[in-house]
Amino acid sequence: MILHPRFRSLARFAAGGLEGGARARVAAHLAGCGRCRDEVAALRRASADARATPVPAPPADALERILARRAAGERVVLPAAERAAHRGGRRVLPALAASLVLLVAAASLFVRAPELQADDSELRLLPAQPRAGATVTVEYRATAKLGGEERLVLRARFRAAGEARQNFQIPHLGVAELERTADRTFRGSFRLPDSAVYAVFAVEDARGTRVDANGEAWELLVHAADGRPLADALAQRREDASERNQRLAAEATRELARLYPEHPWSGLLLFSLERSEATRAGADSLRLAHRPRVGASHRRLSQAQAPSPEEMGGLLRYAGAVGDTAVERHWRTRLLREHPVSPRAVQERVFALRDAHRADPARLLGEFERLWEEAGPASAQLAFSAYQTALASGDAAAALRWGERLERHEPSMRLLLVHTLVRVPGAREEGMQRLRSELRRLDEMRPEERMLTQTVDDQRATSRLVAGRFLGSLGQALIASGRTAAGLDTLDRAVEGRWDAALFRTIADTRLATGDTAGAAPLLARVAADPSAPPAFVDSARLRLGRRFRASAWPAQVDSARDAMRAHVLGETVNRGLRGRVGLADAAGKPFRLDAGTETLVAFWSRHCPPSLEQLGRLQAASARLRARGVRVVAVTEEAPSEETRRWLAEQGFTFPAYHDVDGDAARAFENRVTPRYFVLDAAGRIRFDSHAPEAAERAAAVLQALRRERASAR
Repeated sequence: MILHPRFRSLARFAAGGLEGGARARVAAHLAGCGRCRDEVAALRRASADARATPVPAPPADALERILARRAAGERVVLPAAERAAHRGGRRVLPALAASLVLLVAAASLFVRAPELQADDSELRLLPAQPRAGATVTVEYRATAKLGGEERLVLRARFRAAGEARQNFQIPHLGVAELERTADRTFRGSFRLPDSAVYAVFAVEDARGTRVDANGEAWELLVHAADGRPLADALAQRREDASERNQRLAAEATRELARLYPEHPWSGLLLFSLERSEATRAGADSLRLAHRPRVGASHRRLSQAQAPSPEEMGGLLRYAGAVGDTAVERHWRTRLLREHPVSPRAVQERVFALRDAHRADPARLLGEFERLWEEAGPASAQLAFSAYQTALASGDAAAALRWGERLERHEPSMRLLLVHTLVRVPGAREEGMQRLRSELRRLDEMRPEERMLTQTVDDQRATSRLVAGRFLGSLGQALIASGRTAAGLDTLDRAVEGRWDAALFRTIADTRLATGDTAGAAPLLARVAADPSAPPAFVDSARLRLGRRFRASAWPAQVDSARDAMRAHVLGETVNRGLRGRVGLADAAGKPFRLDAGTETLVAFWSRHCPPSLEQLGRLQAASARLRARGVRVVAVTEEAPSEETRRWLAEQGFTFPAYHDVDGDAARAFENRVTPRYFVLDAAGRIRFDSHAPEAAERAAAVLQALRRERASAR
């Protein structure tokens, strides 16, 4: 099967816009494909004809107005009748209309088309309860989203027993080609890898431009001979779902505890789940309720001939969680005596060393070295704890040594090293080298690193975003190492096509330190134009720019920056409707319905999601600013309304309006299965922005509101 380059790639090739490997790949394809060569030749002829046609320059604000109208929901933008007839007393020539059409075409490259729905698509996997290594038959019934294709691709994310939750190395593979056998029905087959115990699936077209992932709900669990899903399959289902679907993770936890009460970790996982759902007053009674289960596990394991270190470690942690110190002490003693260099025993020894030498990092690092020599790479916890200690103490040699060990033992920690090594002066060069390596990796656009829910364009956009962050870290590291010019050049590249107020400020401050006031002023104006800027930022800019601050020129600079911000935001807008009603409950359990009428920021978050917790403070700040502007903020959690949740929010100082998606209506309507995630609805109730960053969503909400008010006042 020949995969032809997308039209956009051919157009960029014809215009000389492709570079490096991308250009070489298209050129190689053209050498053997007459159809694509003809298309490139036609594009070049059209371009030459367009250049030969005299076209009056469109109004300076034409692109912004077009993007604004597209953001308002218009999909065909033509000059209004009265404006087409007259402008400044002159009739607009037909060529101007042509130029506006070209502008619309350019804008369409940056505005994502409405996503086709796949509400009724179905994926069947047979056998439904496969054994390890089985051949699985696939039947996919498509809707309009993918139904017009002749062939589709089934992609999968396989997880093996013991896979860590946040393992970014898990590949996402194309495992089968599905061929049409009847109207909107596709069939194929694949063989399960022998090591796989759990899998999640998606279906896409051959080029990866349209994806049906069904909210990552199509899954497969490997089963045992007795018909039960493997304990490892349920454990991996829980691990995989913990970052995207807490309800599914809870279901897997309960099923593991029910089917495998003897599993070393099932009791602890069940207790942790129930503890997160209990009120503070119910915590003690919950511990008491679990102690008989701890006692039963203790008796069973004591009678076993040779309990494994995994079983011992699971039971001692379970006993500690419910407060049974006698059982906890018994199994810790046995674990350390009988299996002193097992991963679980090494983990316990790491905890003890940290408690004993927390105030003396050098001594702690020495103890970690001795433990490494004794146990070898038996525990990622040892390498990780030592690496964190080395970073905190600024010991560059130790950071490099332990970083290498950590990556060798746990390759998924590669990204942690990329972000942290540059902060240690003596390890900065190694950190910068890693950043450059990751930038090259991003440029390769590896198919196995594209998430199941992503299209190829989504992967490209994500890669650009991540590359911008890497470039930002690299630029700041270069400046810290004394290479200011190279650092500034890298930072300028980092903000190309991005809007990052914090990075604008960093670049401005660096330019000011080098005496480049003229270069700093536009960047400070961009910070001032951002909705997150405090009202008094003008005073901050005045202090930074000193005598070069021109009060008369400042408003024009901020207006220009605001225009640039609007163009950036509008270039990232989407336009799709909700899939059904959004029924929520407030803190008291009373129904709340999300209706249209004004711009709304909808934030999905979870107390059990570390990235959510890290961003809640930023959401709080954004919420306060948006509500002052009149933008509605709705923070959605899938937890049921409870006094415990209300008290927790109050104790943390969070005052944003929190609502509860008890029945999953909101998750289904927004097609969302992850946290944190932020959506912006326009006044008509359509989704116009989709992001994982609260600051980006805040900008979008503010821009959309401002444009709507300007349109209203102009009528």
